[in-house]
Amino acid sequence: MKLSSKGLLPLRFILAGIFICLTICCAANTLRAEILIDHTCTDLSQIPDEWLTQAKNNLHIAYQHTSHGSQLITGMTALRAFPAFAGKYDWDEAGARAGAIDLDDYGIPGCADLSQGDSEDANGDTPWTIATRTLLNNPANYHINVIVWSWCDIGGHDIERYLRNMEKLISEYGAGGTNPRAAAHPVQFVFMTGHANGGGEGDSSDSRNQIIRQHCLTYDRILFDFSDIENYDPDGNYFLDKLLNDSLYYDSDGNGSRDANWATEYLAAHPNSELYQLVKGVTGYSGCASCAHSGEATEDPTLNCILKGRAAWWLWARLAGWSGTSCVQAPSNVTATADSVNHMVTLNWTDNSLSPNEDSFIIQRQVDSGAWNNSYASVEADTVYYVDNDAVVPGTYTYRIVAHLDNDGTGSPCDSTPSAIASAVIISTDPPTAPSDLSASADSVNRIISLSWTDNSSNETGFYIHRQVDGGAWDTSYDSVGSNVTHYEDTNLMPGAYNYRIEAYNDFGEGVSGEAGDTVVDIPLAPSGLTAAGDSVAGTVLLTWTDNSDSETGFVIQRQADGGAWDTSYDTVSSDETSYTDDNSGSGSLPNGTYNYRVAAYNSNGTSNLSNEASAVISSSVPDAPSDLDSTLDGFDISLTWTDNSDNEEYFVLERRADSGSYAVLDGNLSADTASYDDTGLQPLHTYTYRVKAVNNYGDSTYSNETSMYVPLETTSIRLETTTQVDDSFLNPSSPNTNYGPTNYLSVFERYVVKFNFPAELAGKRIVEASIAFYGWNQSSFPAGQYLDLYRVTADWTESGVTWNNAASGEAWTTPGGDFDSGSMLGHTEFAGGADHAFFPEIDITGLVQDWIDGTVANYGVILVNDSTVSTGLKASEYNNGQRTYLEITYCSWLDGDVTLDGVVDQQDVDACVAHILGKTVLTDRPFNHADMTDDGVIDVRDVVAIVNLVQ
Repeated sequence: MKLSSKGLLPLRFILAGIFICLTICCAANTLRAEILIDHTCTDLSQIPDEWLTQAKNNLHIAYQHTSHGSQLITGMTALRAFPAFAGKYDWDEAGARAGAIDLDDYGIPGCADLSQGDSEDANGDTPWTIATRTLLNNPANYHINVIVWSWCDIGGHDIERYLRNMEKLISEYGAGGTNPRAAAHPVQFVFMTGHANGGGEGDSSDSRNQIIRQHCLTYDRILFDFSDIENYDPDGNYFLDKLLNDSLYYDSDGNGSRDANWATEYLAAHPNSELYQLVKGVTGYSGCASCAHSGEATEDPTLNCILKGRAAWWLWARLAGWSGTSCVQAPSNVTATADSVNHMVTLNWTDNSLSPNEDSFIIQRQVDSGAWNNSYASVEADTVYYVDNDAVVPGTYTYRIVAHLDNDGTGSPCDSTPSAIASAVIISTDPPTAPSDLSASADSVNRIISLSWTDNSSNETGFYIHRQVDGGAWDTSYDSVGSNVTHYEDTNLMPGAYNYRIEAYNDFGEGVSGEAGDTVVDIPLAPSGLTAAGDSVAGTVLLTWTDNSDSETGFVIQRQADGGAWDTSYDTVSSDETSYTDDNSGSGSLPNGTYNYRVAAYNSNGTSNLSNEASAVISSSVPDAPSDLDSTLDGFDISLTWTDNSDNEEYFVLERRADSGSYAVLDGNLSADTASYDDTGLQPLHTYTYRVKAVNNYGDSTYSNETSMYVPLETTSIRLETTTQVDDSFLNPSSPNTNYGPTNYLSVFERYVVKFNFPAELAGKRIVEASIAFYGWNQSSFPAGQYLDLYRVTADWTESGVTWNNAASGEAWTTPGGDFDSGSMLGHTEFAGGADHAFFPEIDITGLVQDWIDGTVANYGVILVNDSTVSTGLKASEYNNGQRTYLEITYCSWLDGDVTLDGVVDQQDVDACVAHILGKTVLTDRPFNHADMTDDGVIDVRDVVAIVNLVQ
């Protein structure tokens, strides 16, 4: 923790702190609160197990917070799930699970958090004070003995009020308190600082945090220093003086723009560390969940939540009675580096034991998920590395280091708590053993050869399939399968002799099996494209097909009459034939009925698969007409169903008309027994009418009844609001060279630029409606009739470089405060009295979004300007979903033929097209494209006819 001289502190706190040393250490504080949890309190290995157990057995915690405070819970949840901890850091909201600490998350109803409860009644009580009393006065809650409240944004809030009310609660419910429950059920109250807010040392947040620190140090209170944990990385590097914000972004080069993130830098430098695994995940653990204001799941800034969760367990152990020290300090920063070739792992660590100094270090080792060897090896004092030369067997080697003291001052030895773990993976460097017992079996009918083999290796990456056809060259990369696979099917084979080998491979070599020997596939290929044409007058059916084989002896004709049993040897024809006339085996005309056929090729090795089926009808009467034709709508698609009343149709003919136009054939060859059809991709704003008839070679039925369906225009809506969809930043004249791109909100803003990254789905679409909304809070000095004004930005800018003075790094605005079209306001949104934590009314920017999508206006976004008398905060895209800027877009496809771009194809579009042909007007761009119905680059009579047909 760093106490800045830039903070403006009340005189009494400065005088009270004159005697205090300016170095704070979590283990043994010289400048001390009763309990101080800061950035030095995040190494779990320092906490003795006995005090974790005491905390679980004795503490019952009620914690109330909003988004920022949830970082502790997110971090604790990650520790709970981390496999290496095996439930050591378990917590339970109900307090019912054995081995878990009792922590009631959102456990103090009645007020959201300290920030939203910063007001007082006539008695000087804040809403959170009243909520705390209500909770603690209930006898059902007498078990609760720890109260923790957190801040959202501490900037601008009354810290004197906060301290008065905390002291009031301590005097009532703390040890010796005036409330009756305090005698038998005293409560410990935890003070908390707010988060880093991007303004650096001495800003509104930091100055308030320092007041809280001074108070806790002066009066021996319990402090969870939320901001201090953000101010330092785990290596102890300090960042608050570099414009650090609550997502851990900071200004690395002093140019006023945050361009680096210390979590990203730390994790990149410690890729095998426990903290890296807690953020990114390991087997059985998917990594840290989304951390409020500090990264989505497994992103680097979620390290913020991990450290807060670790510090929380320090707090619980201290509250349970732990002094914060052990007999000797445990090592930290343990790393493990594998050398698979030489079968060894090199360990390095930081020696933290100075007074007293350790006498040796004990190396503890675990192989895979086996038992820990807690005395695997030892090295002498002041050693900070160890080489394990016995990592012979491939696997995961996990280590922890213990500092050992021969005499703790009483004549007894003692050990530190174990360090955090570090793991390294040793892989086998041997090439895999060749597979054996390769066998191949053919399914010539289905043209498949199945392979199987024995996998003799445990370290292959996979297997290559080698194949040889008809004694030709080997294809050594014909196909491949993954490790541990022992079967393979080679499909869609042509006739021939196939031989195979299997090669196991890894990065260090390969092993190849013996050959399977030739496996023969020699059954002819099935014929295809079978058709059947009936002639009811002659009483015959003509079959035709495609011959796909050059090895058949002939073809067998199979027939089924009226759905009866198949005659699988009805007739045969010789090789190379591709047609057959069924004349009832020469005995005269075929009787009336439906005849189904299929054909197969054969030779001495077997019979091919069957061809497709084909059917024909022999009839002396026309089919009965279909009935009950009905239609249903789904978007731009119409589904039709009808009743098939005949048993002698060969096919159906479906016809359609649009609006009052003429019928045209939609599908003239729907197969027999069909009773449904889907008409898809229809033009909206038209009524479509259908009818259907049955047909056989004797004649056509009458038409069915008609059915009609109107197709309305279909729209889609999307909302753009995430950090990948939105670029935004505040422009602050008070800090004209400061970039606020990563900042999720400001308590007071004057200008705010935002632009949207449109998805590809909007390209070429018609924007039906587009509205933008902004989320406000912290409003004050409200009079009626005040507005925030919105303008189009006229110069490009970057989120990471934009400031009041600059549009991008090194590129100045023409006018400080942003280049925008001040003479043409897009709209404004009115302030409402008392509105707080709410969206301002939406502003319609439909026309501008259409211009952006069409590319007729460059998309540099918009700027929201507060030149009113009302002071308000604003939340940006980095804030939580549902409390940040959004652009809601409703869009649809343009209609072909909609020349006038009004969303309807009507007579006006016909007239516009004709006027262009006659030279009275000139259509360009989208109107031209919509008029060019034939897509030939010319507008002529054919296009007019096509549009007329749509209108009709």
